Amino acid sequence: MLIMNERLLEEIEYINDIELDILWTLLKRKDLGISRKLICMGHVLEISEKTILKQAATDEEGRVLDKVNRMCIHDALIKHE
Repeated sequence: MLIMNERLLEEIEYINDIELDILWTLLKRKDLGISRKLICMGHVLEISEKTILKQAATDEEGRVLDKVNRMCIHDALIKHE
């Protein structure tokens, strides 16, 4: 199992209802790429852009993987609800 963005997933365990709504909204936006979504989520949760992107699941060339990251965040948000 690929573990991504450990810090983000840990922070999701402690978010309040407003932060939960914001993260869902960001995750569902179709006009934002995954890197931008992660950066925005990091801003909401006070996690640096550097940390968020460093811990994101990437391919061999360093590109942030959309589906893997979205699914991990989706599952963490569902678990939090």
